[in-house]
Amino acid sequence: MLLFCIVQLHSTKQHWLIVGLFAAVALLVYGSSLSNDFVNYDDTRLILENELIRNMDPISWWQIFTSYEEVLYAPLLFISYQIDYAFAELNPWMYHAHSLLLHTLTAWLVSVLMTLLTKKKWLSVMIGLLFLVQPLNTELITWASLRKDVLAGLFGVCTLLSYVYAQQKNTKKWYWASVGCFALALLSKPSVMTVPLVLPIFDVILGKPWKANLKKYVSYGVLAVAILAINLMNANQVMHNIQHPLTENLLLSFKSSAMLLLWFVVPLKHAVIHPFTEEISLFNWQILLPMLVVISVFVAAWRWRKTQPVYLQGLLIFLILLLPSFRSFRFGENFGDVYFTGERYAYLPMLGLLWIVLHLLAQVQTRYGKKLTLGGMAVVLCIYASVSHAQADMWRDTKTLFKNVVREYPNAQMAHNNLGTIYAAEGLHDLAIRSYQRALDVRPTGQVYANVGKAYANAGQLENALEAYNASLQFNPINAPVLLNIGVAHFKLGNTEDAITAFTQLARLDPTSPIPWVNIGVAREMEGNIPEAIRAYEKVIELAPEQVQIQQKLEILKTNL
Repeated sequence: MLLFCIVQLHSTKQHWLIVGLFAAVALLVYGSSLSNDFVNYDDTRLILENELIRNMDPISWWQIFTSYEEVLYAPLLFISYQIDYAFAELNPWMYHAHSLLLHTLTAWLVSVLMTLLTKKKWLSVMIGLLFLVQPLNTELITWASLRKDVLAGLFGVCTLLSYVYAQQKNTKKWYWASVGCFALALLSKPSVMTVPLVLPIFDVILGKPWKANLKKYVSYGVLAVAILAINLMNANQVMHNIQHPLTENLLLSFKSSAMLLLWFVVPLKHAVIHPFTEEISLFNWQILLPMLVVISVFVAAWRWRKTQPVYLQGLLIFLILLLPSFRSFRFGENFGDVYFTGERYAYLPMLGLLWIVLHLLAQVQTRYGKKLTLGGMAVVLCIYASVSHAQADMWRDTKTLFKNVVREYPNAQMAHNNLGTIYAAEGLHDLAIRSYQRALDVRPTGQVYANVGKAYANAGQLENALEAYNASLQFNPINAPVLLNIGVAHFKLGNTEDAITAFTQLARLDPTSPIPWVNIGVAREMEGNIPEAIRAYEKVIELAPEQVQIQQKLEILKTNL
């Protein structure tokens, strides 16, 4: 029904020309990214190792709707992956193509929404194309894990589009269609829960008395509260919220808003993460300056609210829809890494900025004419499209992705650590050690020390490996893999007693594992203490009776004792 309504906005010929234009631009800008690989940054967890997407059946659907993506409740994300897997299993092109299709559809619907609001058809088409090629949106097409953001954006735009159409036509069926779309948006990503707060703004734009529509907002509010409650039932979500001090979030929210506003106009940086390693304080100019910019912009919009209300309307839409992202600043081990924003956070909030741009274009058209306005906008679109095309290439694999991060942010601790892991897997131990050391220079963590210890061990530098492993235990004294690696390193160095001490600690830490007892047995056997070796191997058989080789070894030792 929604698409039937949309088709009515154009003549049949114009309609298909516009649809073809959006599809052609999308393929031209992002087509090369369809050959990109998955990246080892959420894609592994959400797609490659996710058994829930392998089968489309009632059992898997029940599991999907009764589980969490990790922190968020987003069942439609996994449903969409099931569709991809059904067509192409784990071939990444399908996942990228699906995201591109959804993004293209969303961009087209943005142009339809703007046409409904203003009746300025071709300027609205330009706004839709701007959304399509906006560099801030590139990672949503090229990063398969962000499907939830694309889905939430699509259904969010459908929510607003249906609501506007319902208000214009005064029909209940489109109102309930809007509520249904909002439910689908929430099931894609709960961060769209602030959409009901912008509905009064759209009523003001439409010239409707928003106070008279309070009852209509209730349905959206009930859905938002319900999805919020479901998310708060997730222990990971609760822990995620606890780790975010209110004052810190408030200060970072100004920086996040200011930088997204800037990058919307000038695409200066593109990275999968945007770390912030400075002091989070009002006295830090990197916090104070963005705060002053946001406040100044808002004050100016407020002062012009009577003569130019579009600025306040657009800014409020942007900030209200961006609001849920203001709790997502800390990630990483012990929530120690601070990221001041994510480009994906601007996807739906961008509607507010596009609303402002549309009216600026209308003013330019009034003054300079339609041809000059559309021509100038075409130039801008070409510039943004070229930037987005180049950015899409940065996602071709994991190494390229994180090399770009450290190029943009040399203090990106997580990116250096991930590059170290990539180099280690390739056998480039010196490069791995160098990357891990860079990560430690930014922020020492137990995991990075463990990683560099393993890299030293693989390079044959066992003394350095032990030093790194022991440093890792300072952060987490009960890290089983590290204790195992310490024992192995001591064993290779001939420090048998130190190796046995480490394996014994590991056995206490994990009393159900036979692995430490196997190593203790080997160490005792090497030092000639056969009775102790026998006791260790007997413990292995007690824990793992299926260990035939250990059983045979035990019988030989007992025979020769």
